Amino acid sequence: MSSVVSLQSLRFPVVRWHYWEGAANALPELNSVDPLLRRRLSPQGRAALAVADICAGDIGPVRVVYASQHGELTRTLGLMESLRLESVDGPSPASFALSVLNSTPGIYSIARKDVSPSVALSAGEESCWCGLLEAALTHLDLGKPVLFICADAPVPALLRHGVPDPTPIRALAVLVGAGGKEYSLSQDSAEEPTASHALAALASALREGGSWTRAHRAWRLEPHA
Repeated sequence: MSSVVSLQSLRFPVVRWHYWEGAANALPELNSVDPLLRRRLSPQGRAALAVADICAGDIGPVRVVYASQHGELTRTLGLMESLRLESVDGPSPASFALSVLNSTPGIYSIARKDVSPSVALSAGEESCWCGLLEAALTHLDLGKPVLFICADAPVPALLRHGVPDPTPIRALAVLVGAGGKEYSLSQDSAEEPTASHALAALASALREGGSWTRAHRAWRLEPHA
């Protein structure tokens, strides 16, 4: 029998948020990042920083919490393929640096010239909800704004055994900070999983409240008037 940890209602303020989903050939503009630096971003990373730009606005230095279910999985598979082929040059150091989970917030830090701390986390399908919880707790602990960024992309074809994946790229940014609209985040036990994607469900909950369930846990986010 699995044990379930219950999270009682956590109340925190959201200044603004922005959500985007779409295909890799229709990514949102990202003019704030230098073209040479922008070229290093994957489609998922570009979408993440595009919504982060919109959400951050003209705010100065800000802590960042970044979450992703799979991270830069396509790049990781590319590195493994180069090892399998026993390439003379070996895996590219640049590709390795860009394959780690914190590469996207790292590029964002460089682009903004912001040396504020950042956290990168992955918690399976619950990554976006856990990331929002981390951002909310960090703000409540430090009393400073925190920018939460989350992005997910389709799983590479190799891991789907050639089966098409219609899942779009999804990206969400949430600025948690004083003076914003109040939300309550809670977690409890549940039986039936929901069919919606976790990140899409979180965006919907930010809009009008709602919940998402997986692995016997139900996450719920409710806005306050």
